[in-house]
Amino acid sequence: MLIQFVRFKIMKLKRIIAFIIDVFASSAIVYITITILRICHIWIIPYIMMVLLYVLMVCKDCYNGQSIGRKILGIQVFDSKTMKVASPLKCILRNCFYLIYPIEGLVMLCNSLGLRMGDYATQTKVAEWNADLKEANYIKIAQAIALVFTVFVLLCVFIVMYTKDSEKGLLDLLYNY
Repeated sequence: MLIQFVRFKIMKLKRIIAFIIDVFASSAIVYITITILRICHIWIIPYIMMVLLYVLMVCKDCYNGQSIGRKILGIQVFDSKTMKVASPLKCILRNCFYLIYPIEGLVMLCNSLGLRMGDYATQTKVAEWNADLKEANYIKIAQAIALVFTVFVLLCVFIVMYTKDSEKGLLDLLYNY
């Protein structure tokens, strides 16, 4: 019983460390993107870059249920019912709960199994990496990322339309931040 308790605590710690690695990796990608755009004298609305960061965090587990952090720590997202690698769409849906990250974090820390709300909603769990379960279906990954990218583009269009009608205007947002 004690060994199982220690395993759950180690898994929670691995998940937290993997999440921190993923946040840093996604932030680095956004920072590099901003730097390249500024070198090219292309100014972009900061809100759009925040949406890009969120899109990266939502899509992070699409490849075999592993993100950069999960890959480093040897853990993976599984479907709780089938015990196969969670599909890219399930991974995206479970990560959409990051919008309410304070509640997500509390639920995971307080839950004896270390499950998040996203895990309950999509019936997934995180466990040690299983080399036998390599299911990289590139078509499904591309479809899931295309779906999130479409939502990203629509959000950007909404931001532009909103700022166009607001008092500040788009140009003020572009140059005065």
